[in-house]
Amino acid sequence: RAVFELIDGELTLTEIAPGVELEKDILAHMEFRPAIAEDLKEMDARIFRDEIMGLLAEKE
Repeated sequence: RAVFELIDGELTLTEIAPGVELEKDILAHMEFRPAIAEDLKEMDARIFRDEIMGLLAEKE
């Protein structure tokens, strides 16, 4: 429940899922500490629901 991107040759954490604790749920399970984006974002919670996301309605 995390998104990593290769930025300037460095693995960088850019997004985490809602409700995820950075230290406990992600970093504690890694063998190294990645770079963390200054603007670390939270993923859209709709991704994790079993329902239509409503992207078309949002576009209007």
